[in-house]
Amino acid sequence: MPEFATPFPQDYPSESPILLASASQRLLAYLIDILPLTLAITGIFYLFFGFDQTISTYLTNRGNLEARASFLLQRNLIRNLIFVAYLILTLALRGPCQGLLPDVELVARDFEQDGVLGRVVKKRFGP
Repeated sequence: MPEFATPFPQDYPSESPILLASASQRLLAYLIDILPLTLAITGIFYLFFGFDQTISTYLTNRGNLEARASFLLQRNLIRNLIFVAYLILTLALRGPCQGLLPDVELVARDFEQDGVLGRVVKKRFGP
């Protein structure tokens, strides 16, 4: 079986069953990941890139095609950035590197404890 494939539960010995997350647990995990990203990116666009003005113009002039096009353009850009940020977050935390960000955190913690970069590199990657 290829390394990237996840074996089915029947492929494991009976004494170590795999506990799979239910649909509600997966939904909750997704919401925990996506809601802060959505709020942060939308907030940045609202505060710094004029999305507040775009929304108010669109809502006051619903018949204005330019206002609608501008609103849809910014809304789609925000949606796409949220998706890309979610992919990056997912790959960094749960990707094939088995958690890139936690590894970086461990290296930083080791660096703070040891105080010397050479010891940290030797400790983490050396014999």
